[in-house]
Amino acid sequence: MLRFKQYLTNSEKPRKIGIYVGRFQPMTRAHQKLIEHLKSISDEVFVGIVEGDNSKRKTRNFLSFEERKELFESIIENVNFVKTNSGFIPGFIKHIGLQKQNENVEFFIIAGDDRINTYQRQFEKLKYNVTLVIKERDKVSGTATRKALKSNNYNDFKAMVAGGLDTEDVFNSLRERLMDKLRKNGDEDL
Repeated sequence: MLRFKQYLTNSEKPRKIGIYVGRFQPMTRAHQKLIEHLKSISDEVFVGIVEGDNSKRKTRNFLSFEERKELFESIIENVNFVKTNSGFIPGFIKHIGLQKQNENVEFFIIAGDDRINTYQRQFEKLKYNVTLVIKERDKVSGTATRKALKSNNYNDFKAMVAGGLDTEDVFNSLRERLMDKLRKNGDEDL
């Protein structure tokens, strides 16, 4: 009888899924910290790495999906890294089959303070149980990290890039990829 009660109790609890969607060009300490936070409050975490025909920044990505996934997997365990072609989160949820009919799921979604309204609009008419995990802006960003790479500033890069990626070898490799992309794009900012 106790096992049946445990089954009933456990089946009522929602499955907690953490979601974070972004370009991650490259992954910063802030990204890493937010993913670790999602892991602490979720049963399972999915990181959507944006790349594809619907990505507004397709031509600006200097790292491929596979390269970003490999970098992530080298420093973060027990997370599902999935390619997505846009930042539309309900589409991402559907694409990877996270919401099954009649399944009790609670989604925890990372939302930058600049994206709160957009994410709220995305879920307005949908019947998802969503909690937005708000992240405040800080000085660490993918843009600032790319600027450090472009200007060959290893110290700034090291202070911003995700822990485990802060080596000179990674810096040199990422810098080479970035500079190749800039040359192909006519030195346009990424």
